[in-house]
Amino acid sequence: MKKVYTAISNLPITEAVEELYNKINEDGAIDKGAIKLLIFFVSSNYDSISVNTLMNSKFSGIKMFGCTTAGEIHSGYMGSNNVVAMGLTGDIIEDVHWEIIEKIENELPDFEPTMHKFTDYYGENVAQMSNKKYFGLLLIDGMSGKEEEFLDTFGEFTNIRFTGGSPGDDFKFQGTIIYANGKCYEHSGLICILKVATGFSVERTQSFRSTGKKFIVTKADGHRIINELDGKPATEACCEALGINQEELFDRMIINPVGLILDTFDKPFIRSLDKILPDGSLNVHCSVVEGMELEILESTDMIAETKNFIEDLFYKYPNINGMLAFNCVLRYKESQLKNEVESFGKLFNDIPTVGFCTYGEYYIGLVNQTLTVLVF
Repeated sequence: MKKVYTAISNLPITEAVEELYNKINEDGAIDKGAIKLLIFFVSSNYDSISVNTLMNSKFSGIKMFGCTTAGEIHSGYMGSNNVVAMGLTGDIIEDVHWEIIEKIENELPDFEPTMHKFTDYYGENVAQMSNKKYFGLLLIDGMSGKEEEFLDTFGEFTNIRFTGGSPGDDFKFQGTIIYANGKCYEHSGLICILKVATGFSVERTQSFRSTGKKFIVTKADGHRIINELDGKPATEACCEALGINQEELFDRMIINPVGLILDTFDKPFIRSLDKILPDGSLNVHCSVVEGMELEILESTDMIAETKNFIEDLFYKYPNINGMLAFNCVLRYKESQLKNEVESFGKLFNDIPTVGFCTYGEYYIGLVNQTLTVLVF
C-alpha cells in the first residue's frame, strides 16, 4: 500500500467525485481506513453546493478540507477546470485538527480561543509544540486582503513552521470558498495543525534576480499601497528606473516587479503589482512599510529555475513520498503567455503532487510570484 494517493478529474462534478474516490481507493486505502486526511483543490467553475454535497457524501467518515483555485496542479500536469485530491495515510500524518476563522474581511477576531482548541485537542500547548513533529497548513481567503495580519497573528501563538496558499476563483475576483466541516465558508481562513509521522520540509522557489536598482519607500499606507519611492511618486520612480513611460508600466512589472531582499534568504520577497492608482501610487499584493528598501527585479527562465529546484529537492530528500504545491497565479499567467503550461506541469512527473494556483503563497509570511511546497 502506498503512503500518498493522488487523483485528478475534469469530468462533470458527479462523475469527477466518483473518479477521485476510485483513484484514492485504488488498492483499498479508503476501505481499509488507511486515509487519515484528504485535501482537495477545485476550480471555482464547479458549483460549490454540488462539490460540497458530493464530496462529503462520497468520502463520508474521512477527515477532509479543500478550497477553490485559480488553476490546479497534479503530478505531471497544470491546468484549469479540474478537481484534484491527495489522500495522506497514517505513515505520513499521525493526527490532524483544524479550525475555521470566519468573517475575516473586515476585522480579524481574537485568535486566542481558537488556539486553545488546538491545545485542548492535542493536550499540548501550541506555543510549545515541536516544529519537527507539528506543522501548520493554512488557507486564507485570497480576496480578503488580510493574509499578512492573519499569518502574523497565527505566528504570535506558535513557532511551528507553516505554508499554504490563498484560495482563488479562476481570475473572476468575486469570492473564494473553503470547504470544511461539511460546509462552504466564504470570507474565512482555515488553520490546520498536523502531527506528522514522517520527515517534512517547506521549500520555495521563484524566477527573479537582482538588478541593483534600489529604492527606499518614503511614503506608504503601511498595508499594500506604495505612495512614494525615494521621495517621488512610485510610478515615476519605477518608470525612470526601467526607462519606460507609465502606459508600459503595468505589463512591465509582471517581469520586473519590486522585491524585498534580505541577507538571511537567498531569494527576494516579491511585491507583485495589483494596480496603478490615479495619484501615481502602486497597489501591490503584499504589505510595504515606510523605510523598507525595495529593488527592481528581473525575471529569469521559470521552467529552468523550477526544474533545478525539483532536482535539488530530490538531492536533499531522496525518499520523497509526496508534495503539496502552492503556485502563484501570476506564475501560471506567465506560463500561459509563454506557452509553457504543459512544460511546467511535466516538471512534477516524478513526485506524487497535488496543488493549486493561488492568490498568495505563505513562506515565513505572505509572498508573491513564488512556488512554495510542503514535501513529505
